[in-house]
Amino acid sequence: MARTRLIRCAPDDVVRLALKQFMKAYRDAPLDTFLLMPTSAACGRAVDLLVKEGFSVFTSRICTLADLAISEFDSYINRIMLDDPSEEIVIGRILSDNPSKYPLFQRSFKDLTSIIPELLAFITTIDEFMIDQTRTWSDRQDKRASELRELWSEYKRYLSESGLIDTRSFVQAVAEAMKEGKGPHIKHLIVAGFY
Repeated sequence: MARTRLIRCAPDDVVRLALKQFMKAYRDAPLDTFLLMPTSAACGRAVDLLVKEGFSVFTSRICTLADLAISEFDSYINRIMLDDPSEEIVIGRILSDNPSKYPLFQRSFKDLTSIIPELLAFITTIDEFMIDQTRTWSDRQDKRASELRELWSEYKRYLSESGLIDTRSFVQAVAEAMKEGKGPHIKHLIVAGFY
């Protein structure tokens, strides 16, 4: 495991200090150094600040956690990754193929297309916050909770059986691959912001 150093500072100083650490590390190993930012917009701002300083950098080295996982570990995860529109298609297919399992979510096509992004947002929230399904649903016995629980399970099952993976699961798979020593060599990883 790489040496880790936690830098505590005021929120306004996070990017400045992270960029300082990144520039120092990048000079040592430009191809093996990454700066993780919480959002794509923050990545763009960091690159702009470096350009203003006159510092040349491979912009792919300043990225989000998901971007790093996708660009550097894609060959280590043997599944096809879906984007949001593809995930919505999977949810729509699950709902349309199993109308008796999801009666509360059976709508006209027009209504269904408006609820699918909301269902994907629900699944995304469950995954990103790593919510424990057994504890979350244990006290909820109403029909809607039951259908949401079943939809989440069916969605995960469908992806697994089809050799597909969503971005959130991909990042988790990358973390597991890294624990097993798989993946590219990353000499310096600077993380700015909350994760």
